[in-house]
Amino acid sequence: MSCKVPTIRTFRIDQAHLPATHTEADSTGFMLLHSGIIANELGESFAFAMQELTGYAPTPIVQQALQGSVDWRIEIATCDGDNDVRVRVGEPDADDPRAVGTITDDDYTAQRGCARIPLGTLTDAVGGAPPGWVTADRLAVDLHGDTELDGHIGMMVAAPPTAIAIADALAPFLTKNLAAGIDTGELMGIDANGDNVITTTELQMSSIFESLTVADGTLTDFTDIPRCPDDVTQWISVGLAVHATAL
Repeated sequence: MSCKVPTIRTFRIDQAHLPATHTEADSTGFMLLHSGIIANELGESFAFAMQELTGYAPTPIVQQALQGSVDWRIEIATCDGDNDVRVRVGEPDADDPRAVGTITDDDYTAQRGCARIPLGTLTDAVGGAPPGWVTADRLAVDLHGDTELDGHIGMMVAAPPTAIAIADALAPFLTKNLAAGIDTGELMGIDANGDNVITTTELQMSSIFESLTVADGTLTDFTDIPRCPDDVTQWISVGLAVHATAL
C-alpha cells in the first residue's frame, strides 16, 4: 500500500446466509479459479438442500449465532487519498494475508486473500453446533457501505475440514427429522446401525452427504500454489451474502 500505517476499519458480520436458490448461488459466486467460470459449488449444494430437506432453514439460527457467540469479522485497510484496499475476513486478531483490491466511493472489491469461515455455524438449522472454523484461499469480496457493509464474499475452502464442520452441524438436524418421522425413507438409509441417531460418521459415509460436499477445485485449478493452508489438495468454492456493522 502507499502508506506505511494504513487506516484499518473493523466490521462484525451479523448476518450471513448460504444461497437458497440456484439464482442466489449464481449471483453470490465469484471467478475463483483459472477456468474463469463463476464458482459456488457449496452454495449450489445447500440451495438444493434447502429445497429438498423438509424444514431445513438455517438462516434464523445463523443470525442468532453471529450476533452472539460467533465473532466473524471483516477488516478493511486503506490509505488516505489512495484507492487501494486490503480486506481480511476471519476471526478477531488473526493476521491472514489480505485480499487486494480497490475502493470506489463506498464500493470495495478485492481478491486473492486468505480467510476463515465458520461453516458449522452457517449450516446449523438446530442451534448449538460448533462454529466449525475452516481456512480458505482465494478470498474475494464485493461489498458496499460506510458504517454498515452489504454484499457478498467468496472463497475456496479446504475440503476435508469443511466436510467435518458441516457434518457436525447437519447431523443433529437430520436426527431431529428422523425422530419426527420426516424424510424417513432417505434418513433411515443414513442411520446405518438403526439406533435412530444419525452420527457425523454415518452422515459423512452417506452418498447424500458426499453430493453436498463435492470438491470443485484441485491444485491444477489454481494459477499458483494455494497459501492457506498449503497442504490441501481438494477445495470447494463457496459464495454467500453478508451484512456487517462497524465496531
